[in-house]
Amino acid sequence: MLTLYKPKVIFSIDNVNDLHIKAKFLRMYDTLLNMGKVSNSMSEGTGCWEGTLEQCFMVNEDVFDKHIRKTRYLENQEAVLHVAGSTKQPAFIEMLKTGEQRNAGVMRQITRKEAYELNAWTNFNNRYYEIKATKAQPFSEYGYYGENNAQVRDRSLSELR
Repeated sequence: MLTLYKPKVIFSIDNVNDLHIKAKFLRMYDTLLNMGKVSNSMSEGTGCWEGTLEQCFMVNEDVFDKHIRKTRYLENQEAVLHVAGSTKQPAFIEMLKTGEQRNAGVMRQITRKEAYELNAWTNFNNRYYEIKATKAQPFSEYGYYGENNAQVRDRSLSELR
Protein backbone atom coordinates (compact mmCIF):
# COMPACT_ATOMS: atom_id res chain seq x y z
CA MET A 1 0.00 0.00 0.00
CA LEU A 2 1.42 3.39 -0.96
CA THR A 3 1.58 6.03 1.73
CA LEU A 4 -0.74 8.86 0.74
CA TYR A 5 1.14 11.79 2.26
CA LYS A 6 4.46 11.16 0.52
CA PRO A 7 5.28 12.69 -2.87
CA LYS A 8 4.77 10.24 -5.73
CA VAL A 9 6.13 9.75 -9.23
CA ILE A 10 3.90 8.45 -12.01
CA PHE A 11 5.79 6.98 -14.95
CA SER A 12 5.73 4.39 -17.70
CA ILE A 13 8.54 2.16 -18.89
CA ASP A 14 9.98 1.55 -22.35
CA ASN A 15 8.05 -1.14 -24.25
CA VAL A 16 5.45 -1.40 -21.48
CA ASN A 17 3.23 -3.50 -23.76
CA ASP A 18 5.96 -6.12 -24.23
CA LEU A 19 5.05 -8.77 -21.66
CA HIS A 20 8.66 -9.94 -21.24
CA ILE A 21 10.00 -6.41 -20.60
CA LYS A 22 7.18 -5.63 -18.16
CA ALA A 23 7.74 -8.93 -16.33
CA LYS A 24 11.47 -8.16 -15.95
CA PHE A 25 10.66 -4.68 -14.58
CA LEU A 26 8.12 -6.07 -12.09
CA ARG A 27 10.57 -8.82 -11.08
CA MET A 28 13.21 -6.14 -10.40
CA TYR A 29 10.80 -4.25 -8.14
CA ASP A 30 9.69 -7.46 -6.43
CA THR A 31 13.34 -8.27 -5.70
CA LEU A 32 13.78 -4.82 -4.12
CA LEU A 33 10.73 -5.51 -1.94
CA ASN A 34 11.96 -8.96 -0.90
CA MET A 35 15.43 -7.66 -0.09
CA GLY A 36 13.91 -4.95 2.11
CA LYS A 37 15.34 -2.12 -0.01
CA VAL A 38 11.84 -0.69 -0.47
CA SER A 39 9.05 -1.04 2.04
CA ASN A 40 5.98 -0.27 -0.03
CA SER A 41 4.37 -1.68 -3.11
CA MET A 42 3.99 -0.04 -6.48
CA SER A 43 0.59 0.84 -7.92
CA GLU A 44 -0.22 0.07 -11.54
CA GLY A 45 -2.68 2.11 -13.55
CA THR A 46 -3.48 3.49 -16.95
CA GLY A 47 -2.43 6.86 -18.24
CA CYS A 48 -2.80 9.00 -21.30
CA TRP A 49 0.10 11.25 -22.30
CA GLU A 50 -0.28 13.51 -25.34
CA GLY A 51 -3.22 11.39 -26.49
CA THR A 52 -1.37 8.05 -26.24
CA LEU A 53 -2.83 5.44 -23.88
CA GLU A 54 -0.33 3.35 -21.89
CA GLN A 55 0.12 1.47 -18.66
CA CYS A 56 1.76 3.47 -15.90
CA PHE A 57 3.13 2.93 -12.41
CA MET A 58 3.21 5.03 -9.25
CA VAL A 59 5.81 4.83 -6.49
CA ASN A 60 7.02 7.09 -3.71
CA GLU A 61 9.40 9.74 -5.03
CA ASP A 62 12.32 8.58 -2.88
CA VAL A 63 11.98 5.02 -4.23
CA PHE A 64 11.86 6.30 -7.81
CA ASP A 65 14.97 8.45 -7.35
CA LYS A 66 16.99 5.74 -5.62
CA HIS A 67 15.99 2.57 -7.48
CA ILE A 68 14.16 3.28 -10.75
CA ARG A 69 15.38 6.56 -12.27
CA LYS A 70 18.65 5.19 -13.66
CA THR A 71 17.40 1.79 -14.82
CA ARG A 72 17.37 0.73 -18.46
CA TYR A 73 13.56 0.71 -18.35
CA LEU A 74 13.37 4.52 -18.63
CA GLU A 75 16.00 5.13 -21.32
CA ASN A 76 13.48 6.28 -23.96
CA GLN A 77 10.88 7.87 -21.70
CA GLU A 78 10.20 11.52 -22.36
CA ALA A 79 8.87 12.61 -18.97
CA VAL A 80 7.56 11.57 -15.57
CA LEU A 81 4.92 13.22 -13.41
CA HIS A 82 5.74 14.21 -9.83
CA VAL A 83 2.65 14.49 -7.63
CA ALA A 84 2.83 16.23 -4.25
CA GLY A 85 1.71 14.54 -1.03
CA SER A 86 -1.04 17.16 -0.75
CA THR A 87 -3.56 18.04 -3.44
CA LYS A 88 -3.04 21.71 -2.57
CA GLN A 89 0.55 21.56 -3.85
CA PRO A 90 1.29 21.77 -7.57
CA ALA A 91 2.41 18.69 -9.47
CA PHE A 92 5.23 18.97 -11.98
CA ILE A 93 6.39 17.26 -15.13
CA GLU A 94 10.08 16.37 -15.23
CA MET A 95 11.63 16.05 -18.66
CA LEU A 96 14.00 13.11 -18.20
CA LYS A 97 16.59 14.03 -20.84
CA THR A 98 17.16 17.60 -19.62
CA GLY A 99 15.98 17.45 -16.01
CA GLU A 100 13.78 20.49 -16.68
CA GLN A 101 10.78 20.73 -14.38
CA ARG A 102 7.54 22.28 -15.59
CA ASN A 103 4.55 23.18 -13.50
CA ALA A 104 1.52 20.98 -14.13
CA GLY A 105 -0.95 22.51 -11.67
CA VAL A 106 -2.81 20.45 -9.09
CA MET A 107 -4.17 16.97 -9.65
CA ARG A 108 -7.91 16.60 -9.27
CA GLN A 109 -10.30 13.69 -9.55
CA ILE A 110 -12.64 13.64 -12.56
CA THR A 111 -15.19 11.26 -14.08
CA ARG A 112 -14.30 8.63 -16.65
CA LYS A 113 -16.26 10.50 -19.30
CA GLU A 114 -14.33 13.72 -18.60
CA ALA A 115 -11.03 11.83 -18.76
CA TYR A 116 -11.75 10.34 -22.17
CA GLU A 117 -12.29 13.83 -23.57
CA LEU A 118 -8.82 14.98 -22.43
CA ASN A 119 -5.34 14.66 -23.93
CA ALA A 120 -3.73 13.68 -20.60
CA TRP A 121 -5.15 11.84 -17.59
CA THR A 122 -4.35 9.02 -15.15
CA ASN A 123 -6.44 6.16 -13.76
CA PHE A 124 -5.57 4.30 -10.56
CA ASN A 125 -8.09 1.97 -8.86
CA ASN A 126 -10.95 3.13 -11.11
CA ARG A 127 -10.38 6.75 -10.11
CA TYR A 128 -9.54 9.15 -12.90
CA TYR A 129 -7.36 12.24 -12.40
CA GLU A 130 -6.32 15.21 -14.47
CA ILE A 131 -3.73 17.88 -14.00
CA LYS A 132 -5.40 21.27 -13.84
CA ALA A 133 -3.17 23.98 -15.31
CA THR A 134 -3.52 26.34 -18.21
CA LYS A 135 -0.30 25.00 -19.73
CA ALA A 136 2.90 23.36 -18.56
CA GLN A 137 5.45 26.09 -17.95
CA PRO A 138 8.41 26.75 -15.67
CA PHE A 139 7.51 27.32 -12.01
CA SER A 140 9.01 30.80 -12.03
CA GLU A 141 6.73 31.90 -14.88
CA TYR A 142 3.71 30.46 -13.10
CA GLY A 143 4.25 32.56 -9.97
CA TYR A 144 4.74 29.87 -7.29
CA TYR A 145 6.85 30.91 -4.36
CA GLY A 146 9.10 28.78 -2.17
CA GLU A 147 10.78 29.11 1.19
CA ASN A 148 11.20 32.59 2.66
CA ASN A 149 8.73 33.93 0.09
CA ALA A 150 11.35 33.65 -2.66
CA GLN A 151 10.24 32.74 -6.14
CA VAL A 152 10.76 29.07 -7.04
CA ARG A 153 13.18 28.63 -9.91
CA ASP A 154 13.50 25.70 -12.27
CA ARG A 155 15.92 23.13 -10.98
CA SER A 156 18.10 20.94 -13.10
CA LEU A 157 18.42 17.25 -12.33
CA SER A 158 21.99 17.74 -11.05
CA GLU A 159 20.74 20.21 -8.43
CA LEU A 160 18.25 17.66 -7.10
CA ARG A 161 20.97 15.22 -6.07
